[in-house]
Amino acid sequence: MVKILEVKNLYLDKPLWSFRESFGKFHVLFKSVSNEQEFYYTELLCLDTEHLIETSYQFNKAVHFIGEGNPSNVMFHGSIEQHLEGNMFNVSRLNLERFEDELVFSIKFEGNIKNIWNLRIRISPIDERYCLVFLSEDDLVLNKACYSRVTLVDYVEKKGYFIQQQDFPYLNVLLNIAVCKVGNQAKNIIFKSGRIQRFEKKSYWEEYYNSNGSYKVETLENLLILNKSEFIDCIKNKKNLSPIIFKDYDISRSVEVIGMVGDRFWFFEEDYKGDKTEIYAIDLETGSSTLKYKANEHYYSIEVFGGLLYGVREELKNKVYYSFETNAIHEFSYKEMVVYLDEAVRITARMYLDESIPRTASMRDSETYNIEVVKDGLTENAYTNKKFFYYFEENILLVY
Repeated sequence: MVKILEVKNLYLDKPLWSFRESFGKFHVLFKSVSNEQEFYYTELLCLDTEHLIETSYQFNKAVHFIGEGNPSNVMFHGSIEQHLEGNMFNVSRLNLERFEDELVFSIKFEGNIKNIWNLRIRISPIDERYCLVFLSEDDLVLNKACYSRVTLVDYVEKKGYFIQQQDFPYLNVLLNIAVCKVGNQAKNIIFKSGRIQRFEKKSYWEEYYNSNGSYKVETLENLLILNKSEFIDCIKNKKNLSPIIFKDYDISRSVEVIGMVGDRFWFFEEDYKGDKTEIYAIDLETGSSTLKYKANEHYYSIEVFGGLLYGVREELKNKVYYSFETNAIHEFSYKEMVVYLDEAVRITARMYLDESIPRTASMRDSETYNIEVVKDGLTENAYTNKKFFYYFEENILLVY
């Protein structure tokens, strides 16, 4: 059964709070300021999932970028400062147990900081010591790399290592990164490159197939899995490394990362030429992959609930969730958002509508929902005017 955690003290300013990924044992909600030209975080609420303790923390300066979640109890974040000698991107590290916030390293960059929404910056932690910072100093151009440089930041040394092609032969994967995750107790790093959606790639494939081989958009995707220690040694000491897995996906095939399910890393491939979907599980220790499920069709998405995988089909009047494990079929209306599903429990959400407040496009980020928990056909619990986030790798549902 899914574990449900409810945060109850955010009602007064709910629209200002948002949830990101988990950081070790902590789930973190962020309060932010947002308008047409600027966006920054001001405060966080830290939920200790082991002891169910909530602690708030106010940043002492504007924080513009939050690092992605990671298995350790720390959070890397970034702030932009403008100086006479140029723009600086300051990378800091916050310990979520002691709330110690330290500046780690500053990177000078030439990007236009007049509008924060136009900046392409990403922070991907790989453990409590290291993070990767992806920066772009150019406007986004079709068929050009999304980022212009990548830096490995070392918290202990308070130093950054600019990654270069001659030292790391897979640099192009990082410059076009879509997914960066760690697995196997943070012993491995998984990179997925190719900033293109599956439906877009399928459309390009059909155009390519019907036009006898001409297309104008870069569609290459890669899946790269490395030993973390080897990767760090390669960047810092220019040592050779051998990928655990490195795969290319041309215009006829796509790859999508699912994540860690149990002790295996899962992903799925779509073959447009063969019109099939294949789901794989990888042992990150050995690199051996196993074909777990195969279907002669394409799914709208593949979801994970309680360690089980479901293929989602969109039909004329409803949505169908097909269990790869049990072959069971679960139907939902289009008005329902599926929050969680297993053979006994269905948790769904419908948009909460306050008729006294006119709806505008700008309200999308502040939308809330009515959430219903049904077990064995009977309503067990309900939450009104709430937001939610389901974290499948820990099987936790956060309601706030």
